[in-house]
Amino acid sequence: MPSNYIHGINFYGLPQDDTIRYKDGMRKEVADWRRGLVVGIRKLYDKRGVLQEEHIFDPSDAGTGRGTIKTYYSDGSIASVLHVRQSVEDNVYCIEILPEKVVGYYRAITVDKKYIDENKKEVVEKIVLKDVKSYEYTLQVPLKLDYQKNYEKFNTIYDDPILLYKNRKVSGLKANVTYFDPYGLRISDSELQDGNQNGIYKTYWKNNQVKSEGRLIQVIGGSKPVGNWKYYYPNGVLQSEVNYYEPKDTIGVNVDEESFIPYGTAVDSAVYYFEDGKIQTKILNPSISDAYLRIDTVFLAYKSRNVRFTYNDDQKILIYKTALGKFETFEFSGLYKEYYDSAGLKKVGYLSKPSRRLLNAQEIKEPENKFVTMKGDKKIGKWYFFTKDGELKDVIDYRLSGLPKEKQPTKRQKEKDFSDYKKIGEDFWKTIEIQDSN
Repeated sequence: MPSNYIHGINFYGLPQDDTIRYKDGMRKEVADWRRGLVVGIRKLYDKRGVLQEEHIFDPSDAGTGRGTIKTYYSDGSIASVLHVRQSVEDNVYCIEILPEKVVGYYRAITVDKKYIDENKKEVVEKIVLKDVKSYEYTLQVPLKLDYQKNYEKFNTIYDDPILLYKNRKVSGLKANVTYFDPYGLRISDSELQDGNQNGIYKTYWKNNQVKSEGRLIQVIGGSKPVGNWKYYYPNGVLQSEVNYYEPKDTIGVNVDEESFIPYGTAVDSAVYYFEDGKIQTKILNPSISDAYLRIDTVFLAYKSRNVRFTYNDDQKILIYKTALGKFETFEFSGLYKEYYDSAGLKKVGYLSKPSRRLLNAQEIKEPENKFVTMKGDKKIGKWYFFTKDGELKDVIDYRLSGLPKEKQPTKRQKEKDFSDYKKIGEDFWKTIEIQDSN
């Protein structure tokens, strides 16, 4: 096609035909062209004959090239409105979004309107809302649309990636966008990159208090949270703080090692709070180096805010290796403490759990590592149980398998342990040991 033709339009004269059609004869485009520019209205239709876009350029303002693009839903309601400028550069029709407000709208929706009639009865009336704002953003600088492929394939100039075509993108479209609910209340603020949510993201309660804040990353399947996220109660008090998997390639480490962790997975520590700001729960999620994706609750409080239990994954029980004739730290363990609501210690001892770390080849071969496949929590070693008054209630000794030993501590041994505990204090739990052969 000669270079003086643009989309089948003769650049140097009037359109040969103001209507362009699909091969089956369906109307594809209707436009008022003059010397390669739209002067008036241009309408783009899909293959079903449904209006997709309407380009409006006032003939009296033809010198500036300024105009408006409106995109439409399939039901005919407006999807978005943006201000643009058209031009012809090297015989190519160009269009750019101006740094002015872009507004998106909900599809026409039906809502319930409640009111009290003259008989003092509640009446629910169905009403249809049109042109209700869904989002808005303003570009920092003009953005020239690279639309040729979309025009040839979909017959569109502007792909609205927020409402109409979420699986597409607008290259170079970077902006901060605000979303609204059908009643005009702000839902969220988001950063756009190439027209998709990618960057800082905030959501809001109906009272306009921040509900959540963090970062999103655009991946296959949509936007997923990464890094540190904070969640709040409607009164603004911190509700929880959660860390999400973040690809290593963003922090300078090989990404292949962690390909088994899905985006949006909570990792490392998470803390949850009561509305008065006191800690309710602490969660230890898998880290990117975990051999097993295990989740531990490491702190839980009663509604009274008193501690219910704690689990310390860093404190390990000592295990006597018969073959070596010496004690070593048993990596697959952690210290558990449970309390009465009155704040007194109820029971304490070690739990055997799968590994939280990535094992090397030699460690995997060692027979002791058969315990890494254990599921659930198993008591190991001596467990101490107390009354609400703080007196020793019982001592039970558990095997490495999690079953109680046949031979349990005598009354004298229990009394001695309790006496040692009162003398030594918290360090007493570090003296608990276990045999690898029992």
